[in-house]
Amino acid sequence: MSTNVGSLISTLSPQGRGQGEGWGTRVAIIDLSKPARPREITYATLDARCDAIAAGLAARGLGRGDRVGILALNRTEYIEALYGTMRAGAIPVPLSCTTSVVRKRILRNGLSRFERC
Repeated sequence: MSTNVGSLISTLSPQGRGQGEGWGTRVAIIDLSKPARPREITYATLDARCDAIAAGLAARGLGRGDRVGILALNRTEYIEALYGTMRAGAIPVPLSCTTSVVRKRILRNGLSRFERC
């Protein structure tokens, strides 16, 4: 049996997806990208956002085996994009926005099939 790695977020909650009382209200991530205003993301919110990204990629014709570049800072949105890409069956390809090689290629060639989800 094959397991979609992107679906593992469902089992990251202490009780599993939709199981146990209050699973969706438990905090999954505390985003400290703005330390003065930390954001608490619940398992239910994270799960829904990952599903939304997977659906957005599928609507654009991306799925099993397709590579999806992720150019993002270390934030909650990066985790959502990573898991959402895997849920769509695609392969996430993290790109560092500080790597000059990546920047040069993007500026020279552009990103094929790049769309913001």
